[in-house]
Amino acid sequence: MYMTYVQNRTPMSRLGNKTPYEMVYGKPPNVKELPVWGSVCFAHVPTALRKDKKLSARAVKCRFLGISEEIKDYRLWDVYNNKHIISRDVLFDTTNVATIVQRALGSLEPADTTEFVVRE
Repeated sequence: MYMTYVQNRTPMSRLGNKTPYEMVYGKPPNVKELPVWGSVCFAHVPTALRKDKKLSARAVKCRFLGISEEIKDYRLWDVYNNKHIISRDVLFDTTNVATIVQRALGSLEPADTTEFVVRE
């Protein structure tokens, strides 16, 4: 679902370098704050759900899974309680994004290569 969300906001050459979102709504999408899948975030815990109103944690550490289809909320994975959470009040840790991208790409060192000389 998140992949479709991102894909609909990606320019396509067959649409004249416009996005599907732009073709439908007539304006370019706002992708400035599009969260990275799997990034660390913190979901706010409402006061009514806290066990101890003053000493309980006000937020739980989660991983971003996507954007909810039904309502404009974020889908998150609570890493400590192993639960799926849907929340609107989320703070993203943007300092950790570079680590996620580097892990996804693997080592950034060049692989073993063989040089070829091309003569005309």
